[in-house]
Amino acid sequence: MNEKTRAAIAIGIDCTDIVLMSEGLIIYARSIPLDIRSLLEAWSGYHEETGEKDNRPGPQRLALAARMIDCLNFGNQAGQGPGSRDLTTQTRDWLTRLTRELGQTWDYAHRQLDCPEIDSIHITGEGALLTNL
Repeated sequence: MNEKTRAAIAIGIDCTDIVLMSEGLIIYARSIPLDIRSLLEAWSGYHEETGEKDNRPGPQRLALAARMIDCLNFGNQAGQGPGSRDLTTQTRDWLTRLTRELGQTWDYAHRQLDCPEIDSIHITGEGALLTNL
């Protein structure tokens, strides 16, 4: 049987949802507490420890920060200011966790629900603004 399995990943400001689908049916879905807010706030220059809640970046500023992150080349981007090493580490850690969560989701669905291998991944939500994700 040549089933096509798709993973839909909705990367939101406050959480990420992963849905595995095959032949138009949902096989497995879960939400994980992996948000993109803290990553985008760091890239936009906002630091929660020192920043005032009233000065949190709005949606336009967060969207601009998302477009600044090139997931294939974030360590060498021009224009990174002080703390760019921290941004690189934070971005790498976030990407590693996203990858690990997707792998763990598929592994569980494969063992428990006989989910076929994933053929394609579709990214939606605010995280879809990240370049080369």
